[in-house]
Amino acid sequence: MRERQFIVDAALLQELGERLIGQPAIALGELVKNSFDADASTCLIRFWNDEIVICDNGAGMSAREFLRYWMRIGTTHKVTRAKSPILRRPLTGSKGIGRLTAQFLADEMILESTSVNDPNCLLYSLVDWRNAIPGQNLSKVNVLWDRQSKTAEYVDGSKFGTRITLKSLKNEWNTETIRELGSDVWMLRSPFKRPKREGTDRLQEIEKRRPEDFEIEIDAPDIADAKQAFDETLAKVFSNWQARIYGKLERGRSNGSASISVEFKAGYPEGSKQRKSFRSTTRLPIKQRSDEPSEPLVDNVNFQILIFKAAGRQPSGIAVGDLRKYLDQFGNVSVYDAGFRLPYYGSRDTAGQDWLKISVDQARRISISDLLPERLRS
Repeated sequence: MRERQFIVDAALLQELGERLIGQPAIALGELVKNSFDADASTCLIRFWNDEIVICDNGAGMSAREFLRYWMRIGTTHKVTRAKSPILRRPLTGSKGIGRLTAQFLADEMILESTSVNDPNCLLYSLVDWRNAIPGQNLSKVNVLWDRQSKTAEYVDGSKFGTRITLKSLKNEWNTETIRELGSDVWMLRSPFKRPKREGTDRLQEIEKRRPEDFEIEIDAPDIADAKQAFDETLAKVFSNWQARIYGKLERGRSNGSASISVEFKAGYPEGSKQRKSFRSTTRLPIKQRSDEPSEPLVDNVNFQILIFKAAGRQPSGIAVGDLRKYLDQFGNVSVYDAGFRLPYYGSRDTAGQDWLKISVDQARRISISDLLPERLRS
């Protein structure tokens, strides 16, 4: 018996890309998910002059990782790992088809990456998919790459990360495709803002991040309402609350005013005969601390508690299971200062640093405030 190896035609790249991916938004979403899997806190997507740039501040790639994983289509290392190496995020990318998504989106790709473990070495690669000629063996398709002794800068001024530049785009990008992209990646996005840190080349920068902190920024000056379209799905998720409690404190240190409002949408709670939305607002006294009667510690506060019904049909065709998973990840108490979420408050993985003692309140199951009027307690 004679032996012979299979020969893979270069045309298989395009065939696989079209069949496995199918839509430009899904293809680009896979590259964004790769940033999430690399423990990035920010992924910037820029649309400009027939090119797309995807830049993140993740852990980057070494030459060994590039050759072992990126240059192999259909790798299984993400299945084996299951979690990202530093923040232990659940891996989301579709297991080794990032190369196919790049080929599906554009004719040419430039990859630049700096590993957090070697910030003075830049990995540079250039691929022209037009060289993958049908009838030619896939193994004969050349990928140019090199290691350069130089530093680079990525999103948020980071000294490590990955930048992918796609040129000679194969698809038109408009408001609708941006909206589809937002619908594909909304579950990765944190609803909380976070303070920007100056660029650094230290591993400790990634270790300080919370696994849930991931922002996706859109820069598309030539696409009308791109940011609004990208945010549309996430906005609909948060507009689908069924009840909410919100309030504010103004000039608390100078005997100002405080108020609290409770609002229900029509038909909620289930079985309610209320046909219209209901809202009630009451003014509250500013309660002094018994041990420090001189003045309140807080001057101005706005708060909001949203109650969702994670059952039945959701807006924009969002699966109930996806909504529950999202709320389980992000649904907690969060405190902001100057627009940024303060750390530790209510966090599940920072025992001993709960400086507002939210865990104690949760353990006591405190459900009724001393300040809540009697008519709103039932």
